[in-house]
Amino acid sequence: MSNLIIILLVAVSFGILIIGHEFGHFIVAKMNGVLVEEFAIGMGPLLFKIKGKETMYSIRLLPIGGYVKMLGEYEDSDEEVDRTSQDRAYIYKSPLRKISIILAGPIMNFILAFFIFWGISTFNGYTDTVIREVVAGSPAETAGLKNGDKLISVNSKKFLNWNEFVFKLQTVENKEKINIGVIRDSQKINFDVFPNIENNSLTIGIKPQIVEKPGFFEGVANGFRQTVSEIKQVISSLGQLITGKASVKDLSGPITIFKVSGQAAKAGIQQLLNFTAFLSVNLGIFNLIPFPALDGGAFVINLIELVSKKRIKQEILAKINFVGFTLLILLMIFVTLKDILFPVAL
Repeated sequence: MSNLIIILLVAVSFGILIIGHEFGHFIVAKMNGVLVEEFAIGMGPLLFKIKGKETMYSIRLLPIGGYVKMLGEYEDSDEEVDRTSQDRAYIYKSPLRKISIILAGPIMNFILAFFIFWGISTFNGYTDTVIREVVAGSPAETAGLKNGDKLISVNSKKFLNWNEFVFKLQTVENKEKINIGVIRDSQKINFDVFPNIENNSLTIGIKPQIVEKPGFFEGVANGFRQTVSEIKQVISSLGQLITGKASVKDLSGPITIFKVSGQAAKAGIQQLLNFTAFLSVNLGIFNLIPFPALDGGAFVINLIELVSKKRIKQEILAKINFVGFTLLILLMIFVTLKDILFPVAL
């Protein structure tokens, strides 16, 4: 596969994520009677635009996101919205209507991830949590695990699929001994496994069963499990970052993400689709962080308005969003410089 095709595939996958997220905001804003002035893919200087009946659709220079500009959303004061247009303005909608618009973007990211995982499961099968083979002489065999055992927990923590099992296995605090729960002959059994440890990575010596041709509903169920599992893993990683168990050094910037996407594209379309779904979940969770200028920050503000039954002044919101946006730009610069100065080996 040529480098040009790889770049195009990665660009398309990023575009799908951005369009999906912003389309969520766009369609729910329309449903709530809000005038959407611009639907933009990218940031910065304008490259291309086309005017619809009410909305300008644009492509901008910097491929670092996108936005939906709604009437009244970014005005500095309440007076700047013409009184004749107030029924179409975002700021004059009820907190519940605004919350529905805000949450629609991240929810669309989760829906997009679900459809990707569902499609992959349906056409290429999926990895089950049933043990297909226990490697001879491995820690798993020594502990007593057998072919046909269905894995259900790691240190009493349940998981939804094979990927989440691996994630929990690799992130346990005590790596010397791990308790693995299985179902065997309809009975729940627990085994203490003493894994092999190499470069801080654990192996116990089992191979999973592959479901090659799942039925329609089985594919749907696996798509749902995979999406929920990815959401749980991203939240867990975020929690480790907040509690100090992980470092900001572990954060990846746009350069690393682009490189990993390129490696996934080289490995095949399925790997690229898997990584795209993974990024879609990450984008959804990231936007739900209760921080100014993110969807999560806007959600909290509208929740405050809903409870207090008082609308926060636009001048105050504009200042809060400016500070939040500035800090996000600084974070973007930081992780980009980290990618350049300390590149991840792939």
